Amino acid sequence: MKLINKEHELDEIANKLLLEFNGRSKFYIYGAGKLGKLLYEKLKCKNQFSAFIDNDNRKQRDGFCSQKVITFKEYLKVMSNCSN
Repeated sequence: MKLINKEHELDEIANKLLLEFNGRSKFYIYGAGKLGKLLYEKLKCKNQFSAFIDNDNRKQRDGFCSQKVITFKEYLKVMSNCSN
């Protein structure tokens, strides 16, 4: 597969997701890598980014894209507190 717009091939998908979930205030991104970074760029423009979720201890310690990286267990705890 030849990439036409390198590193922006998911922009259209991300824009569609943002439109579909426009009512939500914040999103967590599972995965602090290339795809996570692309999604983060879209979400931060709309102030809809909360944190990354990743199992990499180094990323949890150092962050990713200058943002917080939490464990999946921490995410579940945050979500359980939201439903109460």
